[in-house]
Amino acid sequence: MICLVNQQNIIETAFNCIGRVIGSEINRFQRVFVNVSSGDKSLSYAVMCAAYIKGIDAFIINSNCSNEVAVIPIPKSYYSRMITKSNLGILNSIASAGGEVYGLQQLQNLSGLTKPLLSYHLHGRGNTKGLIDLGLVGVESKRDENSYIVIIRLTAIGKLCYKKMPNTSIKLYIYQRYP
Repeated sequence: MICLVNQQNIIETAFNCIGRVIGSEINRFQRVFVNVSSGDKSLSYAVMCAAYIKGIDAFIINSNCSNEVAVIPIPKSYYSRMITKSNLGILNSIASAGGEVYGLQQLQNLSGLTKPLLSYHLHGRGNTKGLIDLGLVGVESKRDENSYIVIIRLTAIGKLCYKKMPNTSIKLYIYQRYP
């Protein structure tokens, strides 16, 4: 499959292409490998970021030697293993509200989770990282007349990751840039 990547939104487009590939090929292959050696540096970087976030193996072809293939290992703690179903539900709830919610009450109404549980998933506890620590949401407090309101927003990475990316299978994909 060839995915054309828009130069203006290169990272977002690369993430969307990888997500589309995963979605269409999940039932056909056990693993997906992505070639990050073709294209320019910014395209390779965008695809490498997407591979890391989605937990897909990447590889390069060393054209200086004998065209050897080198697999770039993806750490075992990639996002798709650290984000629980509840976390994905929260991210999807925030995304469905346009990428930001005003207060835990609105998030509770959207997600169906209680406020203490939402707080746990946002902040984490002990060795468990919350959505804030993972860099997927940002929290801001604003003064509203006589009280404060908490605004919870998806970060750039949160916007790219909010849909579940299942573990995938073996296939080679080429990414090309278009103007």
